[in-house]
Amino acid sequence: MLKMKNSRRMLNNELVKPKVAYIFTATVLLLSISVANVSAQKFEELINKLESIDKRLSDLDKTQVDIQSAQGQAAVRQCNDEIADLSTLIAEIRLALASFKNTEVVDQPDQWDQKPPEAPNAKVEERAAMQVSPDNQAAMSIELFAATHGQRETSGGRGPDLVRQMASSPIGISGFGDFYSVAGPGSPDRDMVQIGQVEVDLETSIGESIAVGAALAYDSDSGNLGLGAFTIDLLLFGNDGVAFRKTDRANKIGVIAGQLDVPFGVDWQVYPSIDRKLIAAPIAVGNTHNSWNDYGVQLYVEDDRYNAVLYTTNGFNYEKETASGDQIIFESSAAIGGRLGFAVKGNIEIGSSHAGFFDENSDLGMGLHAVDIQAHFQQLSFKGEYILHRAELSGGDSVESTGFYAQGLYDFGQHYLVARMDEFQPDANADILKSLSLGGGWVLLEGAEIRLEYQINNPNDNRSLLQFVVGF
Repeated sequence: MLKMKNSRRMLNNELVKPKVAYIFTATVLLLSISVANVSAQKFEELINKLESIDKRLSDLDKTQVDIQSAQGQAAVRQCNDEIADLSTLIAEIRLALASFKNTEVVDQPDQWDQKPPEAPNAKVEERAAMQVSPDNQAAMSIELFAATHGQRETSGGRGPDLVRQMASSPIGISGFGDFYSVAGPGSPDRDMVQIGQVEVDLETSIGESIAVGAALAYDSDSGNLGLGAFTIDLLLFGNDGVAFRKTDRANKIGVIAGQLDVPFGVDWQVYPSIDRKLIAAPIAVGNTHNSWNDYGVQLYVEDDRYNAVLYTTNGFNYEKETASGDQIIFESSAAIGGRLGFAVKGNIEIGSSHAGFFDENSDLGMGLHAVDIQAHFQQLSFKGEYILHRAELSGGDSVESTGFYAQGLYDFGQHYLVARMDEFQPDANADILKSLSLGGGWVLLEGAEIRLEYQINNPNDNRSLLQFVVGF
């Protein structure tokens, strides 16, 4: 039996949603407008424009339109018109604020100005060319769409890129929660409704190269609310001009320190209940590293062809009961490990993970090893993982356990079907645990789902699970 603290979800790495930025902007402008006595009509017009842009981006995301297609280009042009009108409103508000402060207004347009002044010399002409021209507006719209509607589950996704680009560094707030019901002889919580996970995530940035985040998580076992994650992400090198130093060797190279979900294998990407399409975790994961959350430091490298991460953490203890009923224990003092992944043809990734655990005498006494694969083909996705766990326990005993799972999902849009096959052998003398999970989900609204899972388990302890999960 694995002994460690309850699973904590790592800080939500999803980019700050457009509504968060819009609400923050609208709030600041509201305070400014109330001071400068700008007409209520202007403020209402500003809010309408912000909501309109948000709606267009959401529509693009829901319909999954190719941004380079004719329909996508038409949507981009509509967004351009909205941005142009928005820049005009912002310019009027700036003039009103400057007038209120009794300061001289100098006509120095920034990146939001629609029409730069005539350039009397080459330097000003160069600056004017960088203003929001139709071409630049199209680029801004495409970049904004890509930044705010990226894939959530990526093998190496790190940190809120959109937050890093916001000079005002607001605090982004997001979160999720779920409750579930379990029925059947295979569940100790038979016919009961319980809270699963509840978490609130906070994100912000220091400059453009440092992202800071924290997660407050509810522990359903103890009923307490505590710190689930606290991370500081330093983007040391990058190819987009945001990092501390520019490099062409990789897309991103950085360091994350704090309390985090350890990136062993691929299941760590779906520790949050909002991301896991089946309700229960694979039995091979639950019996080896069980949603490993720890204090540590990790170095990550991301590129189009590969991704890699190295980490060192406190590690976790392992206990096992022998056939005679005795408890044998491995106590960890530290752990080191990493994962290396390679992209194959863009939609397939294979990876290998390894972690070593040191005992109190600094001897390497326990190891975790895994190989994994992920594939995406339009609406169909697949992932699988094989895990080997080996430990040298007190009294000279050792144990080796193995397991694997394979999962497939087909997304119909508002509905999806998912199936997973699990197998785990605790040791050579123990019976093999097997499970087949069949499930599906209904997306009520964006960020709200109802899920159903039926497990066929061996030994015969089948059970049904029903879950309602929301994210915000």
